[in-house]
Amino acid sequence: MTSGTYPGSQPIYNPTEIKPPEYQSIMTLLKWSGILQLIIGILEVVVGLVTLIFFVGVIYIILGVITLFVYTRINKIKKMVEEKQYTQAKSSTLLWGIIALLFSFLITGILMILAYTKFDSLITKEQQMAFTQSPPNPPVQ
Repeated sequence: MTSGTYPGSQPIYNPTEIKPPEYQSIMTLLKWSGILQLIIGILEVVVGLVTLIFFVGVIYIILGVITLFVYTRINKIKKMVEEKQYTQAKSSTLLWGIIALLFSFLITGILMILAYTKFDSLITKEQQMAFTQSPPNPPVQ
């Protein structure tokens, strides 16, 4: 049993597997999006709590909650990418990138949209690798 796995489970990450550059780009963009979302979300909630006396704080608290929710979605998207669920991760990245653009932090939304643009080439490469690694069909008798 390798470290970090449970009996009967398969490790998500194979350290010997070479990842395409698109994979690395997507994960880097999502990592920075998540870091920015967490920082901005915490700041918005703190500012909201401090300014709650003036009733302006309610808006910051709502925006902070949305920002922190987008942060949790980014982590789920990263998990999908690690598990090679690229099409689901691609659609989620677009949806939550747009939500981040509209209701959260502009830079995070832009980073997520950039990550979205990288998925097509990654999906294509993954399909090509699966096609070349599949065993040939047995002859029909």
